[in-house]
Amino acid sequence: MKEISEVFQRILRLKLYPVGVKFCKKSNELKIGKVPNEKLNFCQMVRIISQSKWTLACPSDQMGCTIAQVNFGFRKPDESDIQLYLQRLTDKREIAQSIINMKPKLKPGEIKGLLFGPLDKFEPDIVFFIIDSAQALVLMRAYGVATGNDLTFRTGASSNVCAYGGIISYNTMLPNLTIPCAGAKRHGLYQDNELIFVTPLQIAITLSKTLLDVEKKNLLNFPIIQGYLPSTKPVDYLIK
Repeated sequence: MKEISEVFQRILRLKLYPVGVKFCKKSNELKIGKVPNEKLNFCQMVRIISQSKWTLACPSDQMGCTIAQVNFGFRKPDESDIQLYLQRLTDKREIAQSIINMKPKLKPGEIKGLLFGPLDKFEPDIVFFIIDSAQALVLMRAYGVATGNDLTFRTGASSNVCAYGGIISYNTMLPNLTIPCAGAKRHGLYQDNELIFVTPLQIAITLSKTLLDVEKKNLLNFPIIQGYLPSTKPVDYLIK
């Protein structure tokens, strides 16, 4: 895990550490992390660890965000959730209900909690990268080179770090690229230039190997050499 983390940090020139998240189906899996003194949101814990490299545990009764509580199956949705969206997003009840219903979720009681930590400390289920668009492009290209497949991204009006970040990648076992939602920007301090790339661990391992291979073959193309040149001419003709 340490070597994989270092590959991403070096090649992508990350400003923030890759963050691993484990969906713990047994309570004893949470023991290696510390429970924060205050209840924190999912997006806050991802952000904190990207800066601090702490290892934090979030049992089901310690999730600070009421919306994330529903998304992770820590409680069932109720009228308060609809009222929240009627206050923040829409004045139409059916739209508020639809936004809640369509989000990627876990079943109630499916997990006992969440474990957060730097990628170099343990084997998580999924890996978060807080990146810019250029770094996202490198990861997308690496996925294409490794698999021959393209990527389809899904995001929504809210819960973009938890539901459309962690849960969707965990449920589909595929990468997803999303934009921090208003809550993540307000409470998690995500910046306007930041994107979130989430991927299952096994794909992260494949991406790290692919990045090393592409770098060795001098095909990394990062940063991109810019120039006002015809697209039919290769950029490196300048040095021939």
